[in-house]
Amino acid sequence: MGLAFALKSHGQFFPIIGFVSLPLTFASSALVPLALMPAWLRAVARLNPMTYAIDAVRDLILGGWRPAELAGTIGTLLVFDLCCVALAGVALRRGMR
Repeated sequence: MGLAFALKSHGQFFPIIGFVSLPLTFASSALVPLALMPAWLRAVARLNPMTYAIDAVRDLILGGWRPAELAGTIGTLLVFDLCCVALAGVALRRGMR
């Protein structure tokens, strides 16, 4: 949302999203489990919020509903989301000027 508010036209938005989303997908546990990644990529993947969301969905599918294990993932994703909403608010205020 913040990026959409910060840019002047949607023509700028979609190339940036495409340019950012592909590396984020490869630097997550979507394609390769964390245990099989090289150490440097594992460190990058642990900073990537997609890894937490993908691992939570994978655990739900393979292991069923385990609230204690999902609570940490949900907390991490909520903190990330709150930071993104705060940054989007700043971008919106700047765009409104």
